[in-house]
Amino acid sequence: MIHYICKYTPIELFAGFGAECIRREPLVSGFELADGASHQNLCAFSRALLEDCLQNGTGELILVNCCDSIRRVYDILPVSYTHLRAHETGRN
Repeated sequence: MIHYICKYTPIELFAGFGAECIRREPLVSGFELADGASHQNLCAFSRALLEDCLQNGTGELILVNCCDSIRRVYDILPVSYTHLRAHETGRN
């Protein structure tokens, strides 16, 4: 199952390959981990997503280039999840 957060994610493309997509709605009670990994200037949604990912893992998560805060989440996550950028380095 592929998780996505933005309405601009091309879920039809993934569905065409038989993948099930579900929108990830992060519900967290605080931002302790997110505040430790990022700047508090990120929007609350991005911080909630980051907190949720740091607590529960990312799984298969699609982040699109929709806003600066989500781009920062993308930059921060590989510090804890180095396998996320395997496609960029050529490693599998």
